[in-house]
Amino acid sequence: MFAMAQASDYRKHADECTELAQTARTPSQRTMLLHIADTWLLASGYAEANPNKAFPLLETAILRANDTLSAFIKVAEFIDINDEIIDDGEIQVGMFGGSMMRELTGELGMADNTIKSLAKADFAKTVNLTDTFDRTEIRVLAKMLVLRSVMADHSKAEPGKDDIGG
Repeated sequence: MFAMAQASDYRKHADECTELAQTARTPSQRTMLLHIADTWLLASGYAEANPNKAFPLLETAILRANDTLSAFIKVAEFIDINDEIIDDGEIQVGMFGGSMMRELTGELGMADNTIKSLAKADFAKTVNLTDTFDRTEIRVLAKMLVLRSVMADHSKAEPGKDDIGG
């Protein structure tokens, strides 16, 4: 019974914290990094405390990112004379994407725990979020991030003890 009361207190405190973060949030940040940090920090909190609130928040962020990525690609195609960022119309998200793209995709590793929490809460919704991206290469990257976060601890798990979906 103590554990139930403690869990209830935790849930109440988590809800209060995430609601406070939501009200303090600035949805129209000045820079991409501030926007990502602002949205991702809130989504991370929701992923742990109330995943059902994280999914629509991330979907909205992805839809906004699609517009930003489209504009970025138009500019990058114009200025990228060495084909480091855009090659044959595709954003280079892998090792050939230049230092900026490598740094950005490297930073995505911080998302593992949040993605794993979302996948644990609802794997289908987590995978469906990846389909929200307009660009194929970004969609594939997002799917790989989900796979990496879900599969990362399987080598340490006991046989038959999967903490994602069963």
